[in-house]
Amino acid sequence: MTITAETLTPLPAIPFTGSSSPTSPEAFFTSLSQLSSILQPKTPIYLLLRRPLATKTTLVALTYIPSNAPVRPKMLFASTRSTLVRELGTEKFDDTAFATEEEEIVGREAW
Repeated sequence: MTITAETLTPLPAIPFTGSSSPTSPEAFFTSLSQLSSILQPKTPIYLLLRRPLATKTTLVALTYIPSNAPVRPKMLFASTRSTLVRELGTEKFDDTAFATEEEEIVGREAW
């Protein structure tokens, strides 16, 4: 999701394209690289990720605000991230995360 003209704007879902089951934890790490196609070095974005764990699948609300993004978008995304999760239902998310670098999202070590 992004914010366009002060309104939340959904972006198309990124389908899983791995060779293993999309519910396997390994598939999650393999598919993270697909996010590089939508991450821009100066554009904040909200990501809602379905992360399979050994016993269940969890939802993660991730806010990506690149460190070199313009100040106004940084402030807008940072100030509305908790409202977004609350409006979607905090009980649906097992985790929320904040990232300023692409590697914090697509890098296996970060997870």
